This record gives sequence, structure tokens and C-alpha cells, in this order.
Amino acid sequence: MSDERAASPRTAEKPMAFDAEEFFNGALLAWGLTLFLLPALMFAALSIFGCPTYAPSVSCSISDVPSRLIVAVMLAVVGAVLSIPTFLLFALPAYALNRICERFAYPAGHIAVNALLGLAVGAAGSFLALLFLGMVGLFTIALPSALAGAIAFPLAWRFTAARALNADRGITARCAWTFPGVVA
Repeated sequence: MSDERAASPRTAEKPMAFDAEEFFNGALLAWGLTLFLLPALMFAALSIFGCPTYAPSVSCSISDVPSRLIVAVMLAVVGAVLSIPTFLLFALPAYALNRICERFAYPAGHIAVNALLGLAVGAAGSFLALLFLGMVGLFTIALPSALAGAIAFPLAWRFTAARALNADRGITARCAWTFPGVVA
């Protein structure tokens, strides 16, 4: 049986280094969390800003919750389809940015960088959605997409990094959330 700790990419010079599998797992988790958050944030945006102009026949009044849910799910499905090219487009820049940050040991910096990265990816996905829908519904599409990315990316990084760092120490719990030696 091989010792996984011996194969760790982390060193004293690069305490937050990662391998391709860890990056891929983190990227997929960020994508999944973004898609999970998107309908709820779309529903909130519809509740606050109303229906976009391309859905005039749909009532988005405060009392018409089912219609807002349907529109939110429809927008989230469009977002999910358009997130595929966005994911592919931003995978390499995300990889490069996280490679630059692997020298920094403190999680707060990585969380901030990944929140900004998620915001940028969400905004780019919003841009694709707005092009697809004819440049309408800025607040009901752009804001929820950008927020979903800004929330999901640092959460995915935190979970993936904590899991990798704990595996380096021989801790293989399925729900490894906290960093070794760091109070959560």
C-alpha cells in the first residue's frame, strides 16, 4: 500500500500547491455549487427586480410565487447550458491564478482571490446569457450569476484545500472542512 502523504504536491515553499486532480475536483465542485445556488439567487432577483422584459406574459408579482419559481428555474437552466463554455473558457486562467497563489499559506488570501475569480466567471457567464437572451434582464441574470460564482468558488476552494491538506496528515474523513491547525 502506498503512502498518499509522500505523493503530496505541497512543500514548504508551496504550502498550497495542488495537483491536476485536486484542481479538477475543485473546479467541478465550484461549477456544481454555482448551478445549485443559481435558481435560488434568480428567484430572489425576480422577487426584488421583477420579471425581465423578455417574459412579459409571466406575472412576477410578490404574490405570484409559482410564476417566479418557474421563471427562475428556466433562467437557471439557460445558465446551466451556457455555463459549459464559460467553465471551459475560464478553467485555464483559474488554474494559472491558483498556481500563482500556491506560495501563500494563509487561506484568507486564497478565499478572496477565488471569490473575485468566481465573480468574474459569473459575470462572463451572465454576459453569454444576456447575449443569448438579447441583452435584457440585467439585474435578474447578471447579479445572481455573479453572486453565485462569488459564493461558490471560495467555498469549493475551501473544501477542496481542506480535504487535500487533511489527507496529507492522514485524515480522510469524507467531510473534511477545517484546515489542520486553523480554527474554522
